[in-house]
Amino acid sequence: MHFRPIFSVLPVLALLMAGCSNVRHTHGQVIPEENLAMLEVGKNDKQDVRRFLGSPSTVASFNDDEWLYITTKTVDKPLSPGNLVEREILVINFDENGKIAQINKKDASESRVLTPSEKTTETQGQSLGIVDQMLDNLGRGFGSQ
Repeated sequence: MHFRPIFSVLPVLALLMAGCSNVRHTHGQVIPEENLAMLEVGKNDKQDVRRFLGSPSTVASFNDDEWLYITTKTVDKPLSPGNLVEREILVINFDENGKIAQINKKDASESRVLTPSEKTTETQGQSLGIVDQMLDNLGRGFGSQ
């Protein structure tokens, strides 16, 4: 049997090329426009919104009458995962009667990039050394008898 080297290289090349492809991810809720079109300000209530759009991604921290539906689309490129392609935030505000007061759409251009602080907060308490920890554990062991 005569085996050609080109046929042994093809599967390896196919695997390498598959590793170089872009992978798309969608996180959150994808809201069909026809479902959103069913909602009207002043007419529909929270139950209607939940029925047409599902549960919100989150509810505003200090306002239970503000629901947010967040959709984020990213693409993973070789050696560069998580590149933002699109972000859409649907904000629905309700009035005191639970009816829709306002519907707003926001995109990534209206968002802010937050950089976590490198600072740390000092905590009160004690720092036990290895000897303190050993003595503390011995005391617990003898106390359980």
